[in-house]
Amino acid sequence: MICVAIVASCAETALLGVPPRIILASVIATAMAESADTEIYHANRRRAWLARVLRSNSVSIPIDTVVFNLVAFAGVLGWGAMLGLTVGDMLTKAVMGALVGLVGLVRAGRRSPSGATA
Repeated sequence: MICVAIVASCAETALLGVPPRIILASVIATAMAESADTEIYHANRRRAWLARVLRSNSVSIPIDTVVFNLVAFAGVLGWGAMLGLTVGDMLTKAVMGALVGLVGLVRAGRRSPSGATA
């Protein structure tokens, strides 16, 4: 399924005129990050859902961000700008992941007959 999403994304971005280096960066970063995410998530399948998500995201977010920014912007942006972009991107993804996790916990708590959260 990841491959289908990558191919569809490549086709769409190419049609929109996105530079090839951005498309290549996206493909490489997505493939590496999603592979790591899937492996870690499944290796922790006996843990609670939130623990699986936190563990897999703690590895896949930095992989996705660092690989994408290096491939897309090395030689285009200075190292200081790339560092700022990378840190800001990782923090944004981490905050969004935490918010999704909190929503999941709240929903799980509402479904639980005892009212306890997962």
